[in-house]
Amino acid sequence: MVRFLENHDEVRIAAKQFTGNPWKSIPAAVCTATMHSGPFMIYFGQEIGVDSVGPKGFQGDDGRTTIFDYW
Repeated sequence: MVRFLENHDEVRIAAKQFTGNPWKSIPAAVCTATMHSGPFMIYFGQEIGVDSVGPKGFQGDDGRTTIFDYW
């Protein structure tokens, strides 16, 4: 089973609606990545703390990024 902290359907873990600070997501990422031996999915931008704020694509202020933001 694949484990993940965020995807295109979920609020970004670094968004103000979730932790409010990308640095607060590091412990959750470490725990999720090391708890089991199965695969761990890193959603695009998660490795650098993308927080889903900005004028790109079709995103709103809901803490999520769409797949259309990076075209």
